Amino acid sequence: MIQQQGSGPVTGRQESAHAHEIMVSPDGRFVLAVDLGADKIFIYHFDSATGALAPNNPPAIEFMAGYGPRHLVFSKNSRFAYVITELVPAIVTLRWDGAHG
Repeated sequence: MIQQQGSGPVTGRQESAHAHEIMVSPDGRFVLAVDLGADKIFIYHFDSATGALAPNNPPAIEFMAGYGPRHLVFSKNSRFAYVITELVPAIVTLRWDGAHG
């Protein structure tokens, strides 16, 4: 079990890290934990043979304070990730680097 750390500025919603979605990258090499409470997407190397997770370098993508990322989906060509935020209404487009997470 991995307990992410962090918090955000929105009282009552961001006192601590709490993932709202966890997914495997399109190539199966990484696991991403979309965390509303910490305003981050935590990225882990994923060993599908053992199920082991190891923090990526960098270990997370930080969002602007108070945005509250909630859900993520990859584009069909796996070059982009789209993240919907809950506390500030936005859709954020991220470029995905499949080689490095």
